[in-house]
Amino acid sequence: MQLMKSLTFVPILIIVAVIVMLSANASAQFSPLTEEQLRASATHVIRGSVSNVFVRTERKDNWEYTFGVVEVDVRQVSKGQDIEASDRVFVRYWHKTWLGDPTQIPSDHAGNENIPSKGDTADIFLMGDRQTGFDVFSPNGFFRVIPKSD
Repeated sequence: MQLMKSLTFVPILIIVAVIVMLSANASAQFSPLTEEQLRASATHVIRGSVSNVFVRTERKDNWEYTFGVVEVDVRQVSKGQDIEASDRVFVRYWHKTWLGDPTQIPSDHAGNENIPSKGDTADIFLMGDRQTGFDVFSPNGFFRVIPKSD
């Protein structure tokens, strides 16, 4: 049991180390990861239909921060032990948008990209578990989003 806890802690520790290194260098950006890189790092990989999106925004200095939760009806699980097809999961994401002078946009990590809307289908790469919650892998954990067909 202790070995399993240690093994699940290692990917989280690596991600935290990367974030700390990048925050020390304000000009660093996260490049989109390949599907293979996302799969290797994610604790869970799911495909599902977005049934709701909950959003809160706040402004600080010249940035608008969006904090959201996407409610997903899971259709398929290709990685992870505690999510099954037909489950409903809530996944957290964040994004920030520069509101200042467009010629002075800082080079900085802007959070999650390609955020799905209600009714979309998405392949989503996650970090976390049922106890602490699930976060979408940044920057492109919403890997493949198929818009709702009207």
